[in-house]
Amino acid sequence: MCAERVALGNAIAHGVKKFLAIAVVYDARNEAVPCGACRQALREFGEEILVLSATTRGTYTVRAVRELLPASFGPEQLRK
Repeated sequence: MCAERVALGNAIAHGVKKFLAIAVVYDARNEAVPCGACRQALREFGEEILVLSATTRGTYTVRAVRELLPASFGPEQLRK
């Protein structure tokens, strides 16, 4: 399991129900972003969650989940 889902699960286990952002640092030369499973796990809590993806070389990007997972499926589709 990736660090993003571990952090998400740990937060949920401690009672967190809303998320504003998540930051992950990768040991990578180029830009790194969460995998598809992590993107979907984050999406379950909202499209507006900010994902800060940084590298150990000092580069980073900040994107909302909606940018990383366009045309996604979320809990609001279940309420219809």
